Amino acid sequence: MTLSKSDININFINRLPQDVVINHILPYTYRTKPKHHLSDIRSYVTDYALIESVYMTQLNDMILLNDLLLFLYIPSYGIENIFETVLRRHIYFGNKDAEFMINHIRLDFHRNTGVNTERKIKIIWGLLKPYERTNFINKYILEEEP
Repeated sequence: MTLSKSDININFINRLPQDVVINHILPYTYRTKPKHHLSDIRSYVTDYALIESVYMTQLNDMILLNDLLLFLYIPSYGIENIFETVLRRHIYFGNKDAEFMINHIRLDFHRNTGVNTERKIKIIWGLLKPYERTNFINKYILEEEP
């Protein structure tokens, strides 16, 4: 008999001491989340649905990844190359040196563009701030200047 992921999660929760669940887990679930986090999540979901509907019906995921990479490299809207800035928002890259980041970008984002394309797109999209997502949509979908 194989257990589903939800069965395994429930099994782990049931093994936790009741004190931990009542005093530490449940109060966290009732806390209100910061508004900027909620708007970031809303932006991610709605904006990603928009680019997905445009790119996956008219183009493909490789073109979307290439457009995202161009957006991060080409100076636009008065912003210089923001790829390093955006990647540094990821916990893995926060304190890495520039050489490490350049090698990682070259290997994972440029050399292997056909591997895990959707994952790379979602990572980049998640690291962008809502106004950067809007700038991307304006530039690559609406073809407007902000």
